[in-house]
Amino acid sequence: MRPIETSRCVFMLLWTAGDDTSNTPAVMYDASQCFRVPGVPTFRLWCPPGPDGGPQLVRVIQAFYGVPPWNTTCGYRSSAGHCVQLADLPARVHCNGRYHCTIHVSNPYLMSCRAYAVYMQVNYTCVPSKHCYILVVANL
Repeated sequence: MRPIETSRCVFMLLWTAGDDTSNTPAVMYDASQCFRVPGVPTFRLWCPPGPDGGPQLVRVIQAFYGVPPWNTTCGYRSSAGHCVQLADLPARVHCNGRYHCTIHVSNPYLMSCRAYAVYMQVNYTCVPSKHCYILVVANL
């Protein structure tokens, strides 16, 4: 009996400083989704062309769920009174290294807030594609 061979590739994105001499600070983007709207809550992350007109790729910084203090707003304005909890980062897995992506999310019960999430926010930046390399790290 022969053993069954399986293989899979593990990919890793490397972000490099490259030869960017513009010294332009990265622009931070926010995508926010309110859970009080009808339909399936959806995030759409995208990057505009870079300063040189070249394509840019999404790089997710963080994602979090939130509950506003008086249930009057549906988004993160400042930390004053908002109960926030870091989210698992499906956005990072699905979006990093892409020009744009769409993610469907749901509002979980936040144990630390003792309430259901009212919104979710993803903070991301865009990296020129010339500074991103996809490498095969392992062939298992």
